[in-house]
Amino acid sequence: MSSNLVSLGVQTASADSRIEMEGETPLDKDLHAGPTIAERYRSALITGASEGGLGRRIALHLARSGVAVTITARRQGSLDRVRAEIEDFGGSCLAAPANLSDPDQVSGVFDRAGDAFGPVDLLVNNAGIYLMKPFVEVSWDDWRATMDVILDGAFLCARRAVPAMIEQGAGLIINVSATSGYRPKPLLSVFNAAKYGLRGLSEALALELRPHGLHVVSLVLDGTIDHERNLSDSSQDERAEWLSVQSILRALDYLALEEFPSWTHELTLSSSEND
Repeated sequence: MSSNLVSLGVQTASADSRIEMEGETPLDKDLHAGPTIAERYRSALITGASEGGLGRRIALHLARSGVAVTITARRQGSLDRVRAEIEDFGGSCLAAPANLSDPDQVSGVFDRAGDAFGPVDLLVNNAGIYLMKPFVEVSWDDWRATMDVILDGAFLCARRAVPAMIEQGAGLIINVSATSGYRPKPLLSVFNAAKYGLRGLSEALALELRPHGLHVVSLVLDGTIDHERNLSDSSQDERAEWLSVQSILRALDYLALEEFPSWTHELTLSSSEND
């Protein structure tokens, strides 16, 4: 199901992402031994964590695992509803809206997270914009908005998180990416450029920060995700071939519990729609 492809530790998961919870896969091989996620990580920050998307599901999952989570996106109301979901089952959550392209706002989110739960030791850069448009119609505002969220936001969050992680001698940064980071497509020039940049940033940080005990990884999602935003205009047959959120969460658990020095630095999950 997975294999090492290059020295950086690139892995590709099975095309059939809809794995039943019964029965183990290679992604589960280390999940039953050693520390739990909550024992390893105390304070997580997830970007793009508003209602209806993958970030919300990641935040719910980590909170259920016992990790205190800080969630950020632009809209306070949407974040508050996710926070209420988490608090309803006894989880710890801080909702901190921010424009991720603004260094001061990003710094403010990390300050609030640190005050509430301690320094962030698990960062999930999940925020993104998917822009599909002919290149001759792409405006400077289109370019800037996409880069601001996908690349600048990931840089600013990592730049703010890393010093405290180095001081602690441990930390995990997961950059949620796409195959557009290495497989260009027509009409996606801006999105491709942003994801190529995010992949380069991830690989460089993985090498630079590894000696400090920090794990940086790209979680590459190859296919449509079956979260709430994508369900309204799709058939059951179409959804059967999509990436299940459950498979993504299991991959996140696998990455969070990897032991040094056997760290994966890029993991690709492919849906059967791309077979």
